[in-house]
Amino acid sequence: MTTTLTTLSELYATYKTIELLSTTTKTVTTKVAENAWQPTQWADYGNNTESQLIGIKTGIYDSNNSNYYFFDAVFHEDHNQTVQMTEHPVQTGGNVVDHAFMMPATLSLEIGMSDAMLSLVKAEWSGSLPSKSVNAYRKLLELQQNRLPLTIHTRLKQYENMVIEQITAADDYRTQNGLRATINFKQLLVATVATTTSALSQVTGTTNNGTVNATSA
Repeated sequence: MTTTLTTLSELYATYKTIELLSTTTKTVTTKVAENAWQPTQWADYGNNTESQLIGIKTGIYDSNNSNYYFFDAVFHEDHNQTVQMTEHPVQTGGNVVDHAFMMPATLSLEIGMSDAMLSLVKAEWSGSLPSKSVNAYRKLLELQQNRLPLTIHTRLKQYENMVIEQITAADDYRTQNGLRATINFKQLLVATVATTTSALSQVTGTTNNGTVNATSA
């Protein structure tokens, strides 16, 4: 009998603990939604002025839809710019380099999004889901799938014609209310083709076939 009462008491205590945690979680969730935190520095930037938005550390600009997307945090950036040299072997000595050209720039961003923070630009990460972090991930996938050229603003450099090449996002118990992802961008190089106009006429007139002499079989 004692064992039974002890077991029932433990079950009741466990039930009350779960109930308390559930109530606390609901209260905190509602409070965060109503009083979401925003960095004080964001108050210095307007939502519709491009020159002000460029001042934020990192953002992506959709040139087709004229939308800005700013991350809550950028933990790490990798900037990569390479020059490719053409090499040709010769009979003696090392290879001869006769040309060098710029390779497409690449940029890797490790970003963070939090459901407990307001967005810099109102509704910039809005979507069909109530979670801002999930909407942000879906928006990044949409930009990647549409192969939209993006302008990336960073502290070191502004990149033009960048396309999202890869998105990697790990999801575990630590990111249930946020997003931590690595986004790899690669630049689209736009080539300029030179055209010339020939001084010769581009229209063919009658062709002089010359004199045709008949021959006997």
